[in-house]
Amino acid sequence: KGQIASLIEYGTKSDENAFDKKYLPQAKEVLFLLLKHKEEEQIEYDRDMNTYVLNSINGKALHALINYALRYGRLNSSHSVKWEDDVKEFFTKQLDENTEYSKSIFTILGDYLVNLKFLDKEWVDSNFNRIFPIENDDLWEIAISGYFLYSSTVYTDIYEQFKQYRHIDKALKYQFRSDRTKQKVIQHICIMYNSSKDNETIFEIIESKDQESILELIRFMWQVDRKNITGEARTKIFSLWQKIYEVFGEDDSNAAQAVFSTLSKWFVFIDTIDDEILPYLKLTAKYTEKNHNSYFIVEEFERLVQNSPKYVGELYLEMLTNDIFPSYKQEQIENTIESLYKLGANENAKMICNLYRKKGIYFLNVISKRYEL
Repeated sequence: KGQIASLIEYGTKSDENAFDKKYLPQAKEVLFLLLKHKEEEQIEYDRDMNTYVLNSINGKALHALINYALRYGRLNSSHSVKWEDDVKEFFTKQLDENTEYSKSIFTILGDYLVNLKFLDKEWVDSNFNRIFPIENDDLWEIAISGYFLYSSTVYTDIYEQFKQYRHIDKALKYQFRSDRTKQKVIQHICIMYNSSKDNETIFEIIESKDQESILELIRFMWQVDRKNITGEARTKIFSLWQKIYEVFGEDDSNAAQAVFSTLSKWFVFIDTIDDEILPYLKLTAKYTEKNHNSYFIVEEFERLVQNSPKYVGELYLEMLTNDIFPSYKQEQIENTIESLYKLGANENAKMICNLYRKKGIYFLNVISKRYEL
């Protein structure tokens, strides 16, 4: 059965390798026979329903049916409704079921949501909250995971439906079997924030004080925006940084320290340091080694010292007075300290060199002797 389903899927998946369209009615007949005589199964749903469905006989039949429907839809692309009534009826009926088989159905529905919109936008829109049944945790999680784990593009209309019907709210509070699902939800939120299509939800994540969600937010924004640091990107990043400081500024819990440490990555977005952002940066400098992130700060100090020598000196001392003594990369540290001397921040430079010596670390001695004789 599985081989038959896979053969039909292969013959419909791409138009280049498709079998002749005159065989589509026979293919559909075979698929409905497979679906009618489905295998009995007891699904041990742990983390990855998609992989299970991809490899199970029932799952292969469902994948084949969707690919059959998409092949039919492409051949009838001028129509607003591009799938046949019997295929539509099959999936509509399954929306009201709650069986072991439903777990495979809802995985498929989440996974192929965008394709289903191509086939019949009105059907998806009118059944959105049945495809993602918010009151049924098991099937909701399966469908949500099916969508977010395998959606490489953020579709604004679908995101707005998730937000409108409070699926995003639930996802942010929900304990998913796979951490990757929530990570992908947060990534979609970040992308929508960057495109100014959702300027609220990302701040709600920060206000929730959920450590893992905020760490994912920080990491993802760094990963996306560091490749193209525009003025707009800086403005958006600093709005978030300010909010994080407001929420965690008076908090010295392990969670808060981990957040401030991970913010070391965001030093890449700083152009010039001023009195307004200095307090944010001092907290990050203070806790940078909580998650072993001092490397990011050291790397950026070499750049920032040219415009902000006084502040770079203060931030470096903030690390040292909290017993953080970076030694990697040594050449970058030497360049930064030498720049402090050259740019007139001699007192801070001298204190930094003395604190390193007091700690028994002597690689700055050559520079300090050169400028202090």
